Amino acid sequence: MHYHLSNGERHQAYKEIVTEYNTIHQAVSETAGEILSSQGGVIESLYGATQAIVDKAHKGVGMSQTGAYAYANQGYDYRQILAVYYPRAAIALLESNRTYAKGGENANRKILK
Repeated sequence: MHYHLSNGERHQAYKEIVTEYNTIHQAVSETAGEILSSQGGVIESLYGATQAIVDKAHKGVGMSQTGAYAYANQGYDYRQILAVYYPRAAIALLESNRTYAKGGENANRKILK
């Protein structure tokens, strides 16, 4: 597997798969194919380890790891956390070359055209 990451501010410090928790693999599996979308396109979801990094590197636009962690500790799920940081976005699902929305409990997803 190839990662398109650098060791600069843009991608933070990724220490390879051996340092990841099992919960990370579970989250990746459960959200496979999901993208963050707005106005029919894919959002470049900028993030930083702290809000200070988001403010400096991304002019205050994006999600901070520490902020998202705090929301998770308050009981927010990933959809709710993303809605805080990207309020005009929706979670969409990609399947091969067709994008569609999952129904049911995932009502905040939408079809991309």
